[in-house]
Amino acid sequence: MDSQNFSSPPSLDFDSPSSAESASDRLLARLAAIRGAVEALRIDRDRLAIALEEAQLQNRMMEQAINQAFEEKDNLEERLKLVKLAKSLDESGEGKTELKLKINDLVREIDKALAMLTS
Repeated sequence: MDSQNFSSPPSLDFDSPSSAESASDRLLARLAAIRGAVEALRIDRDRLAIALEEAQLQNRMMEQAINQAFEEKDNLEERLKLVKLAKSLDESGEGKTELKLKINDLVREIDKALAMLTS
């Protein structure tokens, strides 16, 4: 192989002031580049931390919305049961007054249950 194709590492001659200054300048340049990279990583970390907090907040809000939707669904199912019950009671020949009283009682029970869920 031809030894001219390979370059040897630069030799550092610290005996001469210009060589020491040149090595020092290179080290300072590398240090500045490293500091810049570290600062860029810190900025990225802070940006990602903010994005994470926003995502967690959005997740909590979605969970609350889902819970409210389930509560609304349960409430509607209970109301449907009341309507079906009222219809069956009406068909059974009981008086309207008794029917209204039973419905009012059931509505009060549902309202109490909803109040306990929301508190």
